[in-house]
Amino acid sequence: MKSTLFVLFAAVFVAGSPQLALSAGFTAKGFDRAEKNDRVLFTADRTIAADGLSIRTVYNGTDGKELVIEKMEFDSAGAPAKYSVDHLQSGTAGSVEVKEKKLVFSYRSADGKVKSHEEDLPELWATGPLLIRMMAKHWESLMKGEALKFRFASWERAETVGFEIFKDGQGKTSDGRDVVIMKMKPSSFIIAALVKPIYFEMRPDGSFIEAMNGRTLPKKAEGEKFKDLDAR
Repeated sequence: MKSTLFVLFAAVFVAGSPQLALSAGFTAKGFDRAEKNDRVLFTADRTIAADGLSIRTVYNGTDGKELVIEKMEFDSAGAPAKYSVDHLQSGTAGSVEVKEKKLVFSYRSADGKVKSHEEDLPELWATGPLLIRMMAKHWESLMKGEALKFRFASWERAETVGFEIFKDGQGKTSDGRDVVIMKMKPSSFIIAALVKPIYFEMRPDGSFIEAMNGRTLPKKAEGEKFKDLDAR
């Protein structure tokens, strides 16, 4: 299966706001979850437009070469309009667009073939940076131990996939700050067998992700091929 479902490192926002109230951006480092060392595989640089209606994230290799460019766009009311990924590493690209109560998908493979698909707009869905806003809106119920079920719009699969997210415990950052650990996993047993759960370390008020651990957009180079990467 196409297994890159989403990537998200950190976002700051005001829960309940009709528009994303984001910081000016961030820089993050990505490591291989399977390795115990601190060898950086890539960096992520996120910038937010002055009007708050677009978010652009560029993933770079350690040589400075661009690997992936990810963009989230919103309409003038702050509602999600289009999510797109230009995966320079693999030569693929895709998008998810909201049109007339539909999710319209387009995926271009490395050989240039285009796959299109559309679905009715789910009642609860997310993709890319939208995931954090969705959790913020339901933070109170999540902290009560309730699981949040939603559809994740995968640009690479050109369809939505059922997921659920729930509180999985508490912990501390390396410098001693408290965090709530959230676990996200596929609802389908079949997909769950292929995609490992994704974990988020979040501030107790849900306002910021300190770290994530799971499938990410950049891939790991192995010779001339690229392998899906579970990163931290």
